[in-house]
Amino acid sequence: MEHNPPDRDTASETGSAVHAGRTEDLGAQVSRPTNASAARSDIMTSVRAIAHPLRIRIYELLVLAGPMTVSVVADRLGVAIGSASYHLERLGDAGYVEEALDKSAEDKRTRWWRVASGGLEWNPAHLRDVPGGPELSSAANALLVERRATKMMDWARQWHTWTPDWIDAAEDADTYLDLSSDELREMKGELAALITRWHQRRPNSSGVPSGDVQRVFLTYSVFPVRSDGTS
Repeated sequence: MEHNPPDRDTASETGSAVHAGRTEDLGAQVSRPTNASAARSDIMTSVRAIAHPLRIRIYELLVLAGPMTVSVVADRLGVAIGSASYHLERLGDAGYVEEALDKSAEDKRTRWWRVASGGLEWNPAHLRDVPGGPELSSAANALLVERRATKMMDWARQWHTWTPDWIDAAEDADTYLDLSSDELREMKGELAALITRWHQRRPNSSGVPSGDVQRVFLTYSVFPVRSDGTS
């Protein structure tokens, strides 16, 4: 028997970001010990924990729908309860999610889980020279990029099912800019600040559509390209 969900911890759910790279105002900064070697190990552990497609799906489900039990997560994603429980615990070990009620519950299926404070974030630069770091970071980021691409393709196919107001308000664009690395870093900070400001407009939002307010998906990437357009 399941109980009612606990009250939302708005600080842990509002503005949860899913991205690789560092921003000043979005996402959870991976804890970095003073010791450089320990810091690299800590980041590797965190990235390794999220480099799994089911864990990304579980994390996003909790972001969108709020706290839920293992059995509900399993049902919503169409996976075995044991599998959902295992991957939730791995996400919990990495600090991405946390148990929302009494941890002493004997039946793991009735335990409530919620997103921990922040989002999925790491700075790839910190793994550039770490053995296995570039491969791990690239694999994890590829899963996140695939997730974003899926959402964009869904919109490309389903945009006409929305009302004219929403179709007109939506945007999908890209461009090229000529910037120095310092200028790119400055722009990245400005974008993060802008998104944070909009998050703060509804700090207690549950993510459930209300009136003319809907959950909006926003994604952006800024990175250098070579003269032929490749990275």
